Amino acid sequence: WLQEAFSSIRSQTGMGPGSWELVVVDDGSTEQETLDALAQWAALPEVRIVPSSSSTASPSSPSPPSAPRGIAAALNAGWVQCRGDFVARLDGDDIAHCERLSRQLAFLDAHPSISILGGGFRTFRTSDKLHTSRDLATTQQYRMPCHPLLARWRMLFSCSLA
Repeated sequence: WLQEAFSSIRSQTGMGPGSWELVVVDDGSTEQETLDALAQWAALPEVRIVPSSSSTASPSSPSPPSAPRGIAAALNAGWVQCRGDFVARLDGDDIAHCERLSRQLAFLDAHPSISILGGGFRTFRTSDKLHTSRDLATTQQYRMPCHPLLARWRMLFSCSLA
């Protein structure tokens, strides 16, 4: 799914060259396919590959690769490396809607009091299930609460951010 995740970010509508960066956190990858993909992406100007061990490193001096440290360390390592005004999170097995970033940025611009937002998501087993309305009808869709009070209430039982 890693290549599909990357492609979904590169194909975002309304996001011109130089308007975004992709910070990829490598949490100790050992699969050759993943290592090959990361090596190819590292050559692109809008992509930076950082090891999860760099959570305390500065963007100009990342730490060497280390053993996997888990999702929290990986998120912290990525956060430290981000240089933009906004951060959009995407796991390596996620595929972003082609208008995700432009829609979320437009919403944030129109609602300056909002500082964090998410969206719904669908689960699927193969990427070929995403091409037609009929295929999308067979996927499971999840919607997250939109009102702050509902989001807080749901956080008592599960994560309401997606």
